[in-house]
Amino acid sequence: MNLLDESVVRKIIQDIESGQNKERRTREIKAFEVYSGELKTHVENRVKQIYPKTYGSFSIADLNLTKKVTDRLSRAYKQPPLRELGTDTETEEYSELMQHVDAAEAWQTFDVYYNLHRYACMWFSFVEINGEQEIVLRPLAPFQFSRITNDIGETKVFAVNFPSSDLYSSNDTDGRNALIQDSQQDTGRKRYALWTDEMHVVVTCEFAKGGALNVYYEPIEGNERNVNDLGMIPACFAQQGDNAALPISNPITNQTVEFNQQYSVMLTGASLQTFGHLVLSHPSDQPMPNEIYNSLFTYSKLPQVEGNIPTTLDYLNPSPNLDSQLQVLQNYGHQIISEHLGDGAKAVTGSDNFTSGLDRMISMSDITSTIESNQQVYAKCENILYGIIKSFYDVKDRQKFRSESIAIKYSKAKPIESEAEILANIEKKLSIGLIEKYEALMMLDPNITSEIAKQKIDAINVERKESMNSMFGADEDFDADKEE
Repeated sequence: MNLLDESVVRKIIQDIESGQNKERRTREIKAFEVYSGELKTHVENRVKQIYPKTYGSFSIADLNLTKKVTDRLSRAYKQPPLRELGTDTETEEYSELMQHVDAAEAWQTFDVYYNLHRYACMWFSFVEINGEQEIVLRPLAPFQFSRITNDIGETKVFAVNFPSSDLYSSNDTDGRNALIQDSQQDTGRKRYALWTDEMHVVVTCEFAKGGALNVYYEPIEGNERNVNDLGMIPACFAQQGDNAALPISNPITNQTVEFNQQYSVMLTGASLQTFGHLVLSHPSDQPMPNEIYNSLFTYSKLPQVEGNIPTTLDYLNPSPNLDSQLQVLQNYGHQIISEHLGDGAKAVTGSDNFTSGLDRMISMSDITSTIESNQQVYAKCENILYGIIKSFYDVKDRQKFRSESIAIKYSKAKPIESEAEILANIEKKLSIGLIEKYEALMMLDPNITSEIAKQKIDAINVERKESMNSMFGADEDFDADKEE
């Protein structure tokens, strides 16, 4: 596609800004907001939708199952993988580069986006610092980018959307500047950076009256010819399902909102049961206040008309079965967790520890197969990223890396073990001589060093020896007393 053809760019932007695509982008923004902590607002909106006249009286729940489940799944980069190239020198240089660009944090965020949205992008960018071009890795969520693919899922056009011009300055050689603070919300004036294998442009778009779309090209300092020197799309993508079509949105966001709407109803019911419902009985011609306040520190004035029916104020207590409601709600939460964490989710019964029970079910879920499956997807993305970085240095005539591909070796995901199982496993390894005692301590506490573990073993041995000496010394004294 010719990105210098205004009609081509206009058609791309119109597709991005189409009703269906904007609706999907809104859903993904909602998912991100819920995950990031803005759950209560969406629960309030749902309660308001169902109870438009009384929503202000509800106690709003915000138990964030979305974050708990997503964080549980996003463990592929809990330990940084080993990245190996053709030679030790290349491997060492690439490892240093990944540390310099903080690849660990970038890929961890990428992992979260993939599990939350089922779709994520790692954008290769760079900035000018003291005349040197510094690589920046930017993970993007689906509402921050769009792409056009061919029938076999190959990316032909990659577009990054920016909210406003003051948050994006194209002062590097090709416009891929990382000085961007993306906003999740759309604004009236849109800016996009677009790439094909051969071209790169930055445009400002504005919808005129009548729906007409005006497109304005922005000059890119150092790249006036709008050439993509890399010769490839500067990003790698991961998505669930067919690459030629967008994945189905993750239902956990709406499930979490609905779960908390039901939880809010139950909490409000508990409050209602505590205070009861006031009922005022009075003659029809008896003047009464419009509102009567009920709390521990107020009282109600009930004027009486002599000879008339007495004015009374009583409580009606609905007495709902909160235990049964809590059990139903817990089962609902269990079904949500089981859907997203698979059969490894542990069943939790009883209603005495509601939130801790759901938390335990999430933490004890065996997601080993999911993590390993994600790692296979990410390894392909890392290879594409390596190709981009290799091309970047080739364009700069540095030819820093020569290997055709990179091998990614992730640490093996371990299934959940109870403390008793861990201790039994360590004891068995000690008994057959596979590990030393200090290594056993390191297995129990991965944060301690071998030196500290050995010191602790020595301290334990000293304490045990002193204890034994003390014990035998007491026995000798006892025997001497008996002889006397």
